[in-house]
Amino acid sequence: MAVEVITSPDENQLNTPLRPNAERPLSPEEMEEIEAASVGLPVLNVYKAARPQVVSLDEGETRRRRPEQAVGY
Repeated sequence: MAVEVITSPDENQLNTPLRPNAERPLSPEEMEEIEAASVGLPVLNVYKAARPQVVSLDEGETRRRRPEQAVGY
């Protein structure tokens, strides 16, 4: 039995890894191209979003997992 699903999205969220990662993140220019193709939908682009101030809940655990990024948490 086939099931047809129709969605009506409210927005298009464009995300790419911003922390060091095994995969190359999309560039801001590549994200702009995707955003331009999203006609008719509001777009949230990770490169344009506000970056909240993050406070580590466990400084020791943060240093263990990300020693190169521990300063400034």
